[in-house]
Amino acid sequence: MTSWTGHKVTKARATWTQRLPLPCYQCKRPVYPGTAWVVEHMTPRSQGGTLGPENQWVSHRHCSDRSGGRMAAAITNTRRRPPDTQLPTMTPSAERRIRPR
Repeated sequence: MTSWTGHKVTKARATWTQRLPLPCYQCKRPVYPGTAWVVEHMTPRSQGGTLGPENQWVSHRHCSDRSGGRMAAAITNTRRRPPDTQLPTMTPSAERRIRPR
């Protein structure tokens, strides 16, 4: 796997800077050159996405941070509880004892 650091990031940012303003990949609002923005992978590399320009787009930094947090939380939550286990359900007699407020 090729790393995504240094001159590759600089080159990608330079290419995308020339194309701005563009809509943010996450929120669809315009990304302007003076705002904090990142080059984002449309399909995450962890899910088989490539490093090439066909899989890149720009996003506001805060939009990218938010989406990364949701993706990490989804991965963490699936590791905590195997998908084949189910949470305990209430028996009908226990449901009758609970009074609505």
